[in-house]
Amino acid sequence: MAQNSHKGCVLITGAGGKLGRLLRAARRALPDLHHDYVFQSRGSGADVQWSPGDSLAPLPRCTAVIALWGATSGDEAALAQNSLLVAQSRDLAQALRATRLMHLSSAAVYGPGQNMNEDHATNPQNNYGKSKLEME
Repeated sequence: MAQNSHKGCVLITGAGGKLGRLLRAARRALPDLHHDYVFQSRGSGADVQWSPGDSLAPLPRCTAVIALWGATSGDEAALAQNSLLVAQSRDLAQALRATRLMHLSSAAVYGPGQNMNEDHATNPQNNYGKSKLEME
């Protein structure tokens, strides 16, 4: 079980990806944020280096988990891991006693277009988009 505790902590998984790097830069630019944002990645550069299956000890108890993690390339088998991460995100959030879990997908589920929103018809153009749509 996680040993650290942060009031108002939000754990963001997949912080090594494109969106995770952008959010880490935003946090650095806004040091007076209301919540304590902790960024996780399998690689270095995030607040916590951690992978599913590792001990939860380095992870903080948190109020929310935002799951950005996922495969962005590879064959269909590699990309199918995105669907498995939904259950792993849920299990992680429960173990850290988070009351909220947000699992983000990708604009790739929609295919090309402009001024799109969540009500737009999906039309993934590649295996990555298809895997993220299946994840949803």
